[in-house]
Amino acid sequence: MLEHELPAGMADFIGTEFGPRGRRWLDDLPALVDTTCRRFGVRITGPVLPGGTHSYVVPVRGDGRELVLKVPVLDEENFAECAALRCYAGDGAVRLYDVDLDSGALLLERADPGTPLLTEYERGALSLDEVVDVAAGLLRRLRRVPAGDLSHPAPQSDGPAAATVAEPFPLVRDLALRWARELPEAYRRFTDAPPPSPAGAAPSAGGARPTAPRGAGGPLPKPLFDEASELCVGFAEPDGAEVLVNRDAHTGNVLSGRGGTAWLLIDPKPVVGDAAFDAGHLVWDLLRYEPVPARAARLVDRVAAGLAVDRARVRGWALIRAVQNLTWAVPAGEAAPYLAGAAALAAS
Repeated sequence: MLEHELPAGMADFIGTEFGPRGRRWLDDLPALVDTTCRRFGVRITGPVLPGGTHSYVVPVRGDGRELVLKVPVLDEENFAECAALRCYAGDGAVRLYDVDLDSGALLLERADPGTPLLTEYERGALSLDEVVDVAAGLLRRLRRVPAGDLSHPAPQSDGPAAATVAEPFPLVRDLALRWARELPEAYRRFTDAPPPSPAGAAPSAGGARPTAPRGAGGPLPKPLFDEASELCVGFAEPDGAEVLVNRDAHTGNVLSGRGGTAWLLIDPKPVVGDAAFDAGHLVWDLLRYEPVPARAARLVDRVAAGLAVDRARVRGWALIRAVQNLTWAVPAGEAAPYLAGAAALAAS
């Protein structure tokens, strides 16, 4: 038995999302945590830390230091986290102290006090512009050409996304070209009408007309999917040098650390490619509070300036990420905010 159980709902999510592999991970977790603690020379000091979806993350103590143990379900996004943290070497991200390359377990610096940047915005301690400046400045600081020890666990995937992964990190260009294929396929999959009749054929009984795919807020606009797919093809070629960037760059993953003297990135999902790629998730993360064109334009302008990248690429990556999120949000019945955000970005 685990000393501290997983947060409510996490076990169900892991079993559903990762299937048999996830259920095996859940069965093996107590022994894995025990073995890993002994290997790293640490003991658990408190309950599981909140916020994750498929990692067992607990505070631990070892060698006189307050640390964090993270035991993830490895997937195609997180398998190279340890390699990214080595590249960062504590410069703008939590430090990596040890890793088990078989399980992917990580021994990490504990961010103290650990307040998310997003929380500071939500409680009004920082303005929107201040939050963007902190986040964009941190992401710009973290951009670098990968170097040093880039070893990591083998990539894991459970579906068609298990494409060949470039070593040592996935490439933005591969993601972009994959999304360019997947977005039109997703739009067709969401269509709830039969295919159109051949030219000259009689209308179906009752004169029914094909309908557009629908999200929670009504028909899904095909132009959004078309533009996002076209942007993916165009953005497969980077605008400048390919650097280490992050596919999960949002303000919930930026914590106050080192006694409140620094902002630190946690949970990097590293990829290598276009420097503006970071902007996609960051813009969406802050647009969702008020998904209207004026806020979208303001965010795009501010993030582009903070990252020192082309405005059109910031807008484009944000639109791509909003539309790409619809591929899971529509089946989950959660399409409305992503539709609103994508429409706001399209108008910005």
